[in-house]
Amino acid sequence: LNDVADRKADAEHAVKRRRPIPSGRIGVAAATFFGLVLLTTAFALAACFARWLLPFLAAFLTINLLYSKYRLN
Repeated sequence: LNDVADRKADAEHAVKRRRPIPSGRIGVAAATFFGLVLLTTAFALAACFARWLLPFLAAFLTINLLYSKYRLN
């Protein structure tokens, strides 16, 4: 999901512009959909098999969302 947020800046970067999302090989809607599917799957599996992992997943998600929104340039 961070790659979706960074796609415009990455499209202008010499190396990062070749990545699937900034190059347009994977659309924003598809990347967002699959990112959310993977996120939901991770939480569901943790809830079923390793409940102790849920707070760590929540913390990881929070840190990533904050990084995507407020990262330093």
